[in-house]
Amino acid sequence: MKLLAFSDIRTTLEIPEENVDLIVLLGNIPSKMMSKICRQYENTPIVGLLSKRCYPMLYKETSIVNIHHKCFEFGGLRFAGFGGEPKEFTYENEENVYNDEQVNNFISQLGNSNVDVLITYTNPAYGDVKGALASEGYKPYSKLILEGRVKNIIHGRIRSPFKRKLANVNIESVYPYSLIEL
Repeated sequence: MKLLAFSDIRTTLEIPEENVDLIVLLGNIPSKMMSKICRQYENTPIVGLLSKRCYPMLYKETSIVNIHHKCFEFGGLRFAGFGGEPKEFTYENEENVYNDEQVNNFISQLGNSNVDVLITYTNPAYGDVKGALASEGYKPYSKLILEGRVKNIIHGRIRSPFKRKLANVNIESVYPYSLIEL
């Protein structure tokens, strides 16, 4: 299965032309670019998440499925989605911000079944990746990684594209886009 994921893009980005099974919008994507992606990939399913900078109704009246706090099956794989950003690093009244307890509640709702792909705007809390936002991720994701309850994590936010493997979990940081094969 091929995914094309976007995160933190600007309105001047040329959208790649790829033959993919699923488009993933991780967050912080201007509506102009979102519309361009939807037009270019009108025959491809598109799922998305919102960052704190996204208007809460951004996907309304589009074909984009908001996968925040949801699990779904696609192409024989089990996906889970969680958007937003950590509350401890934001202002009080911002939209799409969540604390570790809310993330833990979502993880609990996943039950004991494994997730093939966790799609999230916010990264796990990294201690060894450069960049101000790398350490300001969701700490509860460590539980999923260490317990082997997820096989792949795709995230945005830190604006540093890379691939790595932690405890048998494939992790991909997307910026501004990545073609991902599962």
